[in-house]
Amino acid sequence: MGDILRMLDRNDEAMAKFEDAKSTYEATGNRLGAAECMRSLGDLQRWLNRYDEAIVNLERARVTFEEIGSRYEAAWCFRYLALAFIDQGKSTEAKTMVERAANLFIEINREDEAKRCRALLDEVDVAVGLRDGFTCVVQCLSYFTMKVGM
Repeated sequence: MGDILRMLDRNDEAMAKFEDAKSTYEATGNRLGAAECMRSLGDLQRWLNRYDEAIVNLERARVTFEEIGSRYEAAWCFRYLALAFIDQGKSTEAKTMVERAANLFIEINREDEAKRCRALLDEVDVAVGLRDGFTCVVQCLSYFTMKVGM
């Protein structure tokens, strides 16, 4: 329900639903469900520029995912954390999170996801002025053309 409300741009209601669901999952001992709610809540908070709250929820979700052995979900938390740091212009932290996400994706044989994470590094470099956006667009188009065979 929280995801649907988020798509409808009813963000306050979505946050309340994520919080309610998290509490229900916690009360029933469902750590996976609670962690998924924390991740969704953190990503929504990031989207709303509520970075401190987002980072807390994403980090808590990541730790829980790792504790229960859900490495794929933990990797996604690293990626969302990277996005939060990119949004704030914190390139060092963003790069660390991107690398952690990419490495975890590689460990679980998800090279495709690792490549998508590494593409975020270009975004970080553009955001801090180390590379120009045009170069990144050209590289992305070149990669796409190679993959699609155009």
